[in-house]
Amino acid sequence: MTSRFEELLPSYRATRYCALLPCGEVDIRIGGHTPALDTHLASLGLDSWAFVSAFNPDSRELAEDENLRRHAQLRQRVAAKGYPFFEGQGIPLNPGWSPEGSLLILGIDRTEALWLGHGFGQL
Repeated sequence: MTSRFEELLPSYRATRYCALLPCGEVDIRIGGHTPALDTHLASLGLDSWAFVSAFNPDSRELAEDENLRRHAQLRQRVAAKGYPFFEGQGIPLNPGWSPEGSLLILGIDRTEALWLGHGFGQL
């Protein structure tokens, strides 16, 4: 049986994950390479990052005010942990879905990033 994540993976791959860093806007694509992000990480002595959203848990669309409330909670949680982060958006290339507010979190390891995403209902 196919999981919901596997069903949605083509849509996730057809999304631009963008964030504005001091060096300019970076576009992240699943499976792609982002040299500007690598350079920024190296300048900070970091080597890990995650792009996390609290919008639309389980990829089920919520009202804008609920998504914004959840995003504020994500910002608070990440700030409390002391990670540097930048505002971002997941911008779908396929029609029918709105951009999702997100955070590009620097210095976070994979385990904690997964825990954080799952805590906000992300697949």
